[in-house]
Amino acid sequence: EPIKKEEVEIAFARYKENLEHGKPKKGKYGKILSVLGSKGGMGSTTVAVNLAEALSQTGDSVKIALVDLNLEFGDIPLFLDMEPSHTIADVSQNLSRLDSVFLMSAMTRNDSGVYILAPPSIPEEAETVTPGGVKQIFSLMQGMFDYIVVDSNRSLDQIAMVALGLSENVFVITQLDLASLKNAKRFVDICKNMGFDESRFRLVINRYDKNADISLDEAEEVLKQKVSWLIPSDYVTVVTSINQGKSFIHTANSSKVTKSFKEMALRIQGKEAKTSRLWGLIK
Repeated sequence: EPIKKEEVEIAFARYKENLEHGKPKKGKYGKILSVLGSKGGMGSTTVAVNLAEALSQTGDSVKIALVDLNLEFGDIPLFLDMEPSHTIADVSQNLSRLDSVFLMSAMTRNDSGVYILAPPSIPEEAETVTPGGVKQIFSLMQGMFDYIVVDSNRSLDQIAMVALGLSENVFVITQLDLASLKNAKRFVDICKNMGFDESRFRLVINRYDKNADISLDEAEEVLKQKVSWLIPSDYVTVVTSINQGKSFIHTANSSKVTKSFKEMALRIQGKEAKTSRLWGLIK
């Protein structure tokens, strides 16, 4: 006492789960998809948010999680116009209580059905998030969700390395300018030298414009690798989406950039989609 409604609800949910523990369940092994920018301003948060939303809208009954690993300056709550009650810092400070019921209570479900694990509400709380804790959280999530989209920090600290090591694919976001392309290549080369599987990395050109000074062929020459996904440039759609705190699907469902995310979501799920690289290509 005094009784806290939230704690009672969690206790009953955990009790219900324990009662059903003996029933056969279809096991999940969720795929972790990390998104990071080759440098600042590449639009990685926009890509992460809209990829998670697109995965939730493919028609299948799938559970999607979206995790903000930009621990000090994460923007996913802003991009989705939400004020989460709990964050990854709250989970990290209560790892002894960590189970599926507790984790779900710390996540915020948006209107599209995506479950968001928000970044710490104040930068100082980022220190409570540890590599071991992140690994525990992701391991648990893989049994709860079909896909876990991670907006990752491009700095190769220990927490980012945990996410990269667990990721099925790592989408490295870059643009058609020399500095961004060289940074993307350098990042992939560093990860390869650190022992990461190079085949997991997918190079993505954001804000793609076929009339850019650097052509796609020239970009691939710099990258020494084929580009996997071209996201068309659409400034109005992107800015409107961010200002309204909604995904492209909700603000501009028929736009080219929205179609790009929808088709990439289909490809990730192994479904048929158009062959044009403009709408996405993943091997």
